[in-house]
Amino acid sequence: MRPLEAPAVPEVTEGQALLLRSAGRGKPTLWIQEIFNCLLHPLQAQIAESVMKNPRTAVRSCSNSGKSFDAARIALCFLFNYRPSIVITTAPTFRQVESILWREIATAHGSATIKLDGSPKQVGLNLAKDHFAIGLSTDEPERFQGLHSPHILVIADEASGLSEEVYAAIENPLSGGFTRLLLIGNPTRPTGSFRDAFNSPLYKKFHISAFDTPNFTEFNILIEDIRTGAWKDKVGELPYPSLIDPQWVAERFSEWGEGSSLFQVYVLGDFPEAGVNNLFRLSDVEAAMERDLPVGDTKVSAVDVARYGEDFSVFGTRIGNKVFSMKPWSHSKAPESAGRIIREMRLQKPYITVIDAVALGDDVADIVEEDGESLVRFYSGANAIDKVVFGNARAEEYWKLNRKFEEGTIDIPKDDILKAQLLDIRFRYDGKGRYFIESKEEARARGSKSPDRADTLMMLFARAANHKGGPPQTKDYY
Repeated sequence: MRPLEAPAVPEVTEGQALLLRSAGRGKPTLWIQEIFNCLLHPLQAQIAESVMKNPRTAVRSCSNSGKSFDAARIALCFLFNYRPSIVITTAPTFRQVESILWREIATAHGSATIKLDGSPKQVGLNLAKDHFAIGLSTDEPERFQGLHSPHILVIADEASGLSEEVYAAIENPLSGGFTRLLLIGNPTRPTGSFRDAFNSPLYKKFHISAFDTPNFTEFNILIEDIRTGAWKDKVGELPYPSLIDPQWVAERFSEWGEGSSLFQVYVLGDFPEAGVNNLFRLSDVEAAMERDLPVGDTKVSAVDVARYGEDFSVFGTRIGNKVFSMKPWSHSKAPESAGRIIREMRLQKPYITVIDAVALGDDVADIVEEDGESLVRFYSGANAIDKVVFGNARAEEYWKLNRKFEEGTIDIPKDDILKAQLLDIRFRYDGKGRYFIESKEEARARGSKSPDRADTLMMLFARAANHKGGPPQTKDYY
């Protein structure tokens, strides 16, 4: 999906133009590449061919695989090869409809090697009363009703995020005539209609992993090369510089961990594992990152102390329900970590500071308190308040934290590492039906990183952090 470096295209005769405007039905890849002077990579070409040949096509993809580039040109190919026709595009938010797919449609239309009719507007391209393309937001699913034509194409971008109401509404324009449906997006949700499409015989299905894209296949870069660092010796000049690349994947491998749900979704193009009990939903976490709550009255800090050499200690601060900072540092000895904490406490002047007092954290807390600072010690394995439902304090406090995300009462910084850690938190039940959070050791065993920032966030809102009257006069408050 790159523009071809070629001399200026000569004038096209009317006969050639007529041929090019009808050839896309049988040869959409050729049509797209000729009309838009671009080169589709093999999977993009296969998807374009599928949309023209099959009633329903579903594509689950890694991040930045060129799916929106492809979908925009497929939309125009259909529109200009079927007359009359209607092309409908939608996405979970109007911003996504406007700024992603329709921006790409406008770019493609403007770069055509022959003059194409019409002029793209914000989210529309009108050629005639019965011949047009339109972008619809999903807050009004009833707008899909009444859109009928002998030729219909519906493109659902970021299809995993669409509601079931929208999926039901999409079926209305597809109820008669020559119809095509393209579902495309990152597989962010393990359930729903987008997930179901990949188990349905009605769909031609495509799966695009980072390792299926040209910047990896060109150099035969595999997941093992990312694990070992061998990709650095293999990679050369990227054939498609705008697509996902090995350096970005290596950075995600380091920050997210191979076992994290974010790595599965955005690198491997896989749905989160079936049956895995992930506590936080991607949509809730991303909404909290975009939220702008007013600053509250009480400043609270929390510290997660690293246990292993590869882990990080983290000092976090919130005022009310607005979280401001997550300050990490690499593993240090107890006196060094204590010194950092003392400095942050004197700079931030929190009302209460909660510290993870397991293992090294207890020694660090002793040093901080000997220097005159007050701490509340959090013991993750301590008894929960509701001992029937929760197996320990950590499980109870994480469950309460997730409620804040679900209710929209928390505002967190735009921190990709924190996001990845939250989405990787998993829960389980024991034989007595009690709720537990996966331990750090269990997470590490399946290839995930220590959730140091997530644990800090959890402690910022723990019961201990909300104690009235300052730090309680006991070391083992929870």
